[in-house]
Amino acid sequence: MSSESRTELIAWMNDLLQINYTKVEQCGTGAAHCQIIDSVFGDVQMQKVKFNARHEYEYVANFKVLQTAFDKHKIDKMIPVERLVKCKFQDNLEFLQWMKKYWDTYYPGGPYDAVARRGGGQVGAVKSVSGGGATKTMAKRTTAASTAGRMASSSLHESNQSASMMIELNKQVDELKVTVDGLEKERDFYFGKLRDIEILVQQQLDVEPDNQLLKEVQAILYSTEDGFEVPPEGAAEAEAFSDKAVGATLLLTSVVLFLYYTIWALIMPFVDEGHPLHEYFPDRSYAIRIPVVLLLIGLTVVFTFLALVMIKSNGAKKNVKKA
Repeated sequence: MSSESRTELIAWMNDLLQINYTKVEQCGTGAAHCQIIDSVFGDVQMQKVKFNARHEYEYVANFKVLQTAFDKHKIDKMIPVERLVKCKFQDNLEFLQWMKKYWDTYYPGGPYDAVARRGGGQVGAVKSVSGGGATKTMAKRTTAASTAGRMASSSLHESNQSASMMIELNKQVDELKVTVDGLEKERDFYFGKLRDIEILVQQQLDVEPDNQLLKEVQAILYSTEDGFEVPPEGAAEAEAFSDKAVGATLLLTSVVLFLYYTIWALIMPFVDEGHPLHEYFPDRSYAIRIPVVLLLIGLTVVFTFLALVMIKSNGAKKNVKKA
C-alpha cells in the first residue's frame, strides 16, 4: 500500500489530472480514477466519464467505465463500488493509495494532457454566487423597479446583495463543516494505526526486552512536543474517586433526610407526647409548612427563569426585525 498521506495524494492527483480536488471523498465519483488509468494506458472512454457528477447513479456509471478498463488490461483488483460511491473518507483513501501505487509501477512516463483527454473544462470549480448571474439579476430588478422611484430600487439592490452575501457565507460554513469532519475522520484513522503499532511494539518488547530498534520506535511513539505536559499518573483515578465520593455523600444525605422526615411526619404522631423522642423533632405543624414553603420557592424560581427567557427571546426577535 502507498505510504503517501492524504495531502500528498490530493496534490499528486491535482497535478496529474489538472483538477482542484480538496478532499479524498471527492474521488467517490469515480471520475478521477478513470483518468488516472487513462494516464497509464491512454485508451479509457473519457467521453463517458462525468467529472461533474452529482448523484450516485452517475458515480456508478463512472465506475463501470473504470471496470471496463480494468477488464481490458487484466487489472486484478476488485473495485468496492458500493462503498466508494458513499464518499466515505477511509474507503476512498485506501483505494486512492492503491491507485497511486499502481500508477507508480506502470506509468510509462512523458507528458499527459489531462484537460485535452477529457474534452477541456475545469473540474471541481466552485460556482460563485456574486458573479455575473447576480449582476444580471440585479439589473433586471432595478429596471423593473425604476417606475417606483430610485429609493425603492436602491433598497432592492441592498436587500439582494445582503441575501447573496448570506448565501455565500452559508456555503463557506458548510464547506468548513465538511472539512472539519474529514479531518476528524483522518485523525481517528491514523490514531488507530498508531495504537495498533504501539500494541505490537509492546508485545514484541515483552518477548525481546533488549531489542534496541523496538525501544527506539517506542520512544518515538511516546515522545511529546515542547510545552506539552503528560498528566501525572493516577490523576484520572483520583478525579474519578473524588466524583464517586461526592455522589456517595449526596446519596447518603438524601437517604438520611428522607428517613428523618418519614419518621417525623408519619411515625411520631403515634408516639406518646411525653416520650423523649419528641425532643429530636420540631413541632409536627412544620412537617407541612416546610414542604409548602420549599414548593413555593421552587415554583418562583422556575417561573422567574421562564419569564427572563421569554423577555430575552422577544428582545432578540425585535432586533432581528429591526435589522
